[in-house]
Amino acid sequence: MTSRQSCDVKSEYQNIVRMEYQMNSGYFYAMLSRMKYINRWGLMRNTKNENLSEHSLETAFIAHALGIINNEVFHGSVNAEHLAVLAMYHDATEIITGDMPTPVKYYSEQIRRAYGEVEDIAGRELLTAIPEELRSRYEEPLLESSWNEEDYRFVKAADKLSAWLKCIEERKMGNTDFYDAECTIQNELVKMQLPEADYFCEHFIPAYTETIDRSGNAATNVRKPADVPTLEDVFDYTRHPYTEGLFNSLPDLDHREQRLKPIKGRMPDPSNLPAGCAFCPRCDYAMEICKTQKPKRVYRNEEHYVECHLYNEENIKEGMLNRK
Repeated sequence: MTSRQSCDVKSEYQNIVRMEYQMNSGYFYAMLSRMKYINRWGLMRNTKNENLSEHSLETAFIAHALGIINNEVFHGSVNAEHLAVLAMYHDATEIITGDMPTPVKYYSEQIRRAYGEVEDIAGRELLTAIPEELRSRYEEPLLESSWNEEDYRFVKAADKLSAWLKCIEERKMGNTDFYDAECTIQNELVKMQLPEADYFCEHFIPAYTETIDRSGNAATNVRKPADVPTLEDVFDYTRHPYTEGLFNSLPDLDHREQRLKPIKGRMPDPSNLPAGCAFCPRCDYAMEICKTQKPKRVYRNEEHYVECHLYNEENIKEGMLNRK
């Protein structure tokens, strides 16, 4: 396609949008209300449909979280509230364009560029539905092309994480159609190399794989009658390398300039756990046996136990780890 043809197509599309919608000033929020009627994942068999409004809100939640993680954990200066606003509107143009399935949108670079132009046109048309005196405040959220690179990375990561959560939800319902999509999304998140996304995956994603009963118990601090150590046990008698890693990643409030020491690697896929210890690929103390055999439960006392090949009945009392 020549540049002249591209301009002609762009102009024609713009005319179609104007004739079809003929949006007047003040129509903006009425248009946004239509987001709940636009379903995502059009090429997939869904056990539960996800609409654009649901996805946008969840993406905004996650983008806000990534911004806070950047500030509080990695001592950055990202504006978390601004990220939430960008994420809230990041798919608003699909009110006009509809949801284009990812495999189609990214089929080729030419299609991706063309769709980017279409999104820009749709964003500018949405701006005409806002009173002129307010319009400048909506330009950045609606025009992705105006975002800076850092904001784009955070919102894109939040978008990917939201999509991953959708895949997890479908998999929990027994739908295997989302398996390939989940693998692709995980690989894309790895390639992004965004520590804030890794932190979110480490601390928040596992809860989405739990049942509502287990999540509820965790949230309301309901304790089982046995096999639950006291808080003092966990802090003063740390045994498992994963727990040690969590403590080592805590920020030092007296030395805020120091970078945290995150747990290396990425958490395993809950649907495809390693044959041995699930933490083995990320453990500084891993042995050959850890790769093939699941560790047995060894008790330090009636409530506090550890499942780790480092321990047996003789050495569990003393412990082997030193918090750094």
